[in-house]
Amino acid sequence: MPHFRPRSTYLLFLAGLHQALIALSYTLKHTQHRSWAFSLIAFVTYRILFRSRFASLTGITIIDNTIGSCILFQTASAFHRLVVIDAHTSLYRIREKPGYIASASFKERLFWGIDLLFNPRGVGWAHKISRLPRATDKTTDSRIKFILSRSRKLCLDATIFLFLLVFWAIDPTITYGLAQDFSQSLFRRSYISLLGLLGVFMVLDAIHCIVSMTAVGLGFSSPFDWPPFFGSPTNAYNLRNLWGEVWHQSLRKSLGALSDSVIQSSLPQSWRPDRSTIVYRLLRLHVVFFLSGLIHMGADFVTMGRWSSSFLIFFLLQPLGITLEIVAQHIFMGSLGRVKEPSMMWRLVGYIWVICWLSAVMPFAQGFISETGAHHGIPGLDIDGEQPPFFRL
Repeated sequence: MPHFRPRSTYLLFLAGLHQALIALSYTLKHTQHRSWAFSLIAFVTYRILFRSRFASLTGITIIDNTIGSCILFQTASAFHRLVVIDAHTSLYRIREKPGYIASASFKERLFWGIDLLFNPRGVGWAHKISRLPRATDKTTDSRIKFILSRSRKLCLDATIFLFLLVFWAIDPTITYGLAQDFSQSLFRRSYISLLGLLGVFMVLDAIHCIVSMTAVGLGFSSPFDWPPFFGSPTNAYNLRNLWGEVWHQSLRKSLGALSDSVIQSSLPQSWRPDRSTIVYRLLRLHVVFFLSGLIHMGADFVTMGRWSSSFLIFFLLQPLGITLEIVAQHIFMGSLGRVKEPSMMWRLVGYIWVICWLSAVMPFAQGFISETGAHHGIPGLDIDGEQPPFFRL
């Protein structure tokens, strides 16, 4: 039976301090001062990470893991922006001139830093991700329409998640499994994988709805600054689309830039492939997923108080699957680039491939649930780490 730790007010304080330090560090005018400020951010991150051996952040495992992932990603992003590059000259909003913020007032720099901190996809910035999903309705016409639309979406997310809680509670393999299990049938693993992904989808989308409604309602941003968090699931007919368009792109820009830095600094010039080649893109892809795996591995440590390689292995496998896709596409279609409008037959083949791939590798990610009881702390779903009597069959 997993050992669950009590909530720590001290850790929650450190999490808030972590956010404030990053936002304030972005306001510093001198590059060297920003580099020094990162050492404080790294120290607070270290305290959050290793303090979690004795207490959890909120007492709810799945929320602790989400917060831990955000904190570690923000630290990695801050390292790139505070140490690797000059953020004041390299990062700017679309309506601003490069370097404008360096001579702005402290208040302007503070709001600039807060926007940069809580806008990982770069919406409204020059470094915006190119393939972000677009709103399919007219909810950006006014704040009221936007808030009402996101409220309906939040209710839908909550309703679907409640149904998922019932499925998770009924099935002890999903919620309270004691080990990773590769011996289950493909259909069984497909069922578990889809339920798990749908649950994560609903939780993250609900958080995005709450934050966006708050920011727009209080006037901190406009509806245009909050495109949908996820793309259309109908585009998930290959792994490249699943991770590059359908799944949220919050880590993509910063981890991509960090990956470029890692490749440039670790490989000698003679070994370094040209950036325009497929070899470089695949190498960069492997580094991006490796860094993402490390972040999720650290979040598992925040949750469990010990290291687990479950998510690291899961993310290391994803670029291998994408590489297989590219090879197969080259063999059957004679192309290495993206196929814009594949036929319905190829889409169907793609959907089957994606489901089979996720079913094959999801037991690694499910290992996190098995080892921690990821739904511990959710009212009505967990009673001292056991199934509620109501749901026992």
